[in-house]
Amino acid sequence: MNKKILLLILAGLFFLAPFQAEVFAFSAPTKDNLGLNVHWTLGGFNLDNLYRKRLVESKTKWAREHFYTEVFYGGNNAWVYRYEETLKQYKKDGIKVVAMLAYGPEHKNFSSPDPKKWEGFVDYMVRRYGKYVDVWEVWNEPDSPTYLKPNTVDNYLPILEIAYDRIKKLKPKDKVLAAGLASPNVYWADELYQRTKKFDALSFHIYYCGYRRDDGNYDRLIGDLNSLKRVINNYNGEKAWVTEMGCSTGERDVDENFQVKYLNEATRIVMDSEFVERIFLYNIRNYDYIDNYENNFGLLYKNMSPRLAWSWYKKIPIGPYNQEKLSWEAEADKAQELRRRLEYYFGKGLIPASAEHWPKFVSAYTYGGYSVKDIVQTIRFGGKTVHTEIPQYLWKNRSEYVEYINKDWTGGVIIFAYNKPRILITEEAQKAIELKEALQANYDYQSLKINPDNWDTLVKAYVYGEYPVEAISRAYTCNGAVHFEIPYEQWRYRAEYQQCLN
Repeated sequence: MNKKILLLILAGLFFLAPFQAEVFAFSAPTKDNLGLNVHWTLGGFNLDNLYRKRLVESKTKWAREHFYTEVFYGGNNAWVYRYEETLKQYKKDGIKVVAMLAYGPEHKNFSSPDPKKWEGFVDYMVRRYGKYVDVWEVWNEPDSPTYLKPNTVDNYLPILEIAYDRIKKLKPKDKVLAAGLASPNVYWADELYQRTKKFDALSFHIYYCGYRRDDGNYDRLIGDLNSLKRVINNYNGEKAWVTEMGCSTGERDVDENFQVKYLNEATRIVMDSEFVERIFLYNIRNYDYIDNYENNFGLLYKNMSPRLAWSWYKKIPIGPYNQEKLSWEAEADKAQELRRRLEYYFGKGLIPASAEHWPKFVSAYTYGGYSVKDIVQTIRFGGKTVHTEIPQYLWKNRSEYVEYINKDWTGGVIIFAYNKPRILITEEAQKAIELKEALQANYDYQSLKINPDNWDTLVKAYVYGEYPVEAISRAYTCNGAVHFEIPYEQWRYRAEYQQCLN
C-alpha cells in the first residue's frame, strides 16, 4: 500500500477534539515543502559556482526547472549537455527536481504543439533526464492567454494526456502535475477533474502581493484557496502543488521588508490550508531583461548576492523541528506506533485527534522529541504541552507546559465524563442530535434555560451519565434533576432527584 494513503487511513481513525491554543495555528514551512524556482539550466552561465553555493548554503531540497521545447529542437547540443551537467549537480547535492515541460519549438511560440513532435519531446526528456527528475509538470499557466493560445481546457487536454502517457510508460512511479494554473482557477480545475484522470495532482500559482504596503491580500488568498480546496475534495482530495509564489519589489510601494513579510505570512497561510503539499518560491534571483515588475521577484540580486528575503529563506528549517524528514515508510511506522501507544490511554479507536491535527502529533512524536504523555495532555487540554515548531527540550520550560503536563494525570485510561472514557465523536454527535430532537418535540424548549454554554454539559449527562430526557429537561429549572458528576443510576435514588421529578 502507498504509504501516503496509509497515513491518510490512520488519520481517518480519529475524531475531533476542541483545540483552542494558538500552538496549532499554522503548519510551518520547511525546506521539505518549500522549494525554489531556480532555472539554473537556462541562465547564469558565468554564475554556476554561485548557484551551487547559494543552494547548498540554504540547504535547499527542491528546485523547479523549465524544460523548453525550443531548447532541444534548436539543434544546439550545448543545451543538452548543460541540462545534463546541471541536473547531475542537483542529484549530487541531494536536491529533488520538478521539470516543467512546455511550449512550441520556436521562441515565444505558445500555440498548441504538434502532437507527434510534443510526444517525441516528452519521450526524449524522460529517457535522457528521467533519472535526475522526481516530478514532471505539464505546461505553464495554460489558463493564461500569454502561455497557451487558445487558453482553453479543450486545447490543453491533449498536451496533458500525451505527456502523461509517455511519462507513465517510461517511469510509472513518477508524479505528473497539471497544469501550473496562473491562479487558483476554480473553473479550470473543475473542468480538468471532470474530463481527465491523466494527472496525479494539480499545480497552480499564487501572486497576491498587494499594491499597498499594508495589504498582502491575505483574505482574498484564503478565500481563493478554500474555493479550490472544495473543488479538489469533490474529486479525489489529492494534495495540490504551488509551483510559483512570489512578491516583486518592482511593484508600487513594495520594498524588501514587505517582500519578506508577505512571503513569511503567505507561505504559512498556504501550508495551513492543509491541501497543498509543496510550494516553490519565485524566484531565486532578479533578472534584468524583462520589465521592472518581472525583474524583481528574486531572493537574490542578479549577481547572486543576498537580499533580505534570502536571509529569511535560509532560516527556514530543513524539516519538522529542523530535522531531516524520514521516508514515508518510516514515518508511517512511527504513526502506527504512536496510535498504538495513545490507545492505551484513550481506548482502541477512540483517540480524540482530528485528521487535521493527527499529522502534527506524528511530527511532534517523530521529530520534536515529544513523549506520548506530552501528546496525551495536549489532546486533553487544547495544545498546551506540544508546539509544532519548538522541540520538547525547549518547550518544556514554558509555563503552559509546566501547568498542564501533570494536570489530572493518573497514568491510566483517560476519563472523559462520569468516570468513563470518551466514545466516538460520531456516536456522541448522534446522541446529541437525538437529545435535542426529543427536548424540542416534547417540551417548551425555550423555557428550559438551555444555551450554547451549558449544552455540552447536558450532552455529557445524557451520553455518559445516562440521565433520561425528562431529567435533562429539568436540569436548569429544578436544582437536583441532574448531577454533573454522579451518574443517573446512583443519583436517581437521592431525595433531590425524587423531589424534582415527582
